[in-house]
Amino acid sequence: MSLGSTAPALAQTGIEGLWRTEKAAEVRIAPCPEGLCGTLAKIVLPPGETRADGTPASPETLTDVHNSDPALRDRPMLGLQIVTLTGESKPGVFAGTVYNPQDGKTYEGFVELKGPDTLRLNGCLLFNVVCRGEDWVRVGP
Repeated sequence: MSLGSTAPALAQTGIEGLWRTEKAAEVRIAPCPEGLCGTLAKIVLPPGETRADGTPASPETLTDVHNSDPALRDRPMLGLQIVTLTGESKPGVFAGTVYNPQDGKTYEGFVELKGPDTLRLNGCLLFNVVCRGEDWVRVGP
């Protein structure tokens, strides 16, 4: 399947929209050249959170400090693509990759649409044998 035909097919799945994570961040899933991509639209910080240099942190000042590529550590977290879905392996299950900014690593994974307003994001190791996930709730179109 070519990239040109993947994005339109995935765009009709009902997974597009704004989703709230378990930590109250928000991720927007929308069509992208790879298929569907999830980008950080909102970041919620605990009160008193500071940056590595000790200065007060805000969502606008957070950068990708844990990225394994030093050249990418200054990129802003807001708007960062953390989910890339490249295909639907079965109805409501989308394969792809998940970037974890807390450790700077990208994992194989999948997203499962559990209902019209709930999905389960899974990041996996060992050929999808060991997976860890969390549920997200739709908060907007």
